[in-house]
Amino acid sequence: MKGALASVLGAFKAIRDQRVKIPGTLTWVLLSDGEHGDQNGAAELAGRGILKNIGGDMVLYTESTSNNIIRSFKGRIFFEVKVRGRSVHVSVPEKGINAIEKMARIVETFKAELLGAAPHPFLGPCTLTFSTIQGGSAVNVVGGRCSGTFDVRMVPGQTSAGVLETLRGVIAEMKKEDPELDASLDIIPHGAREVTEVGENEPVVRLMEKVVPAVRGRPNKFLPGIESPGALRLFIDNGTPGIFFGPGEFISEAHLPNERVPVQNLIDAAGMFATAARAVCGHEPF
Repeated sequence: MKGALASVLGAFKAIRDQRVKIPGTLTWVLLSDGEHGDQNGAAELAGRGILKNIGGDMVLYTESTSNNIIRSFKGRIFFEVKVRGRSVHVSVPEKGINAIEKMARIVETFKAELLGAAPHPFLGPCTLTFSTIQGGSAVNVVGGRCSGTFDVRMVPGQTSAGVLETLRGVIAEMKKEDPELDASLDIIPHGAREVTEVGENEPVVRLMEKVVPAVRGRPNKFLPGIESPGALRLFIDNGTPGIFFGPGEFISEAHLPNERVPVQNLIDAAGMFATAARAVCGHEPF
């Protein structure tokens, strides 16, 4: 994301240094808290009506796309599952209920295949991945509580409400087989983002299809939004269509040690942002 910031600054500097007059309004919105549902970033701006007031013809959401367009996105749900057991001394485990062992069965049972979604030809398969587990209180005590989080990436045809209903049904069936299972499942607050697609004929898509080869010399390559639409969904919901478009390498570089962005990507992105701004705000051909 620092690479995207650098490219946007480069675009603004180029427009200023070339004394380009833009009769329209070019707005830069810097957001935070994207990893936790945007509640202290874009969601706050949306709740205050700021995103709607900003308006605009289009938005370039500068996620990492290797300077290509992403207009179709998987949905995303952050889930938390909690299991309650009964703590006893480990020397008499039969007198307790081990919440960690119960959680292990849930982890083993919960698979993406349960959600009944066929792989999408462009976005790929639905996925379900456990990410954190916490449980127990001491090495010599049977774990009386255990909680875990997992992530579901949805494909077209799925909704967060439908996935929640299905997985709660799985837990209900598990409870019939194991009356000692005391488990609950909920979506983490602000943790659901629905499947999103921006139409191929939207002006922002058509614009960047022209801008990319004009600056880079190679055509755009449409990439699948295998992450989620992020805060872009909030812009769309507030009346501004947009796409993912930024200089960072595609998702393969995200959240890895030593994240990096090719220098040429930064230079190209700055040129693309400036060209797009002049075309839209100034109604200039290119």
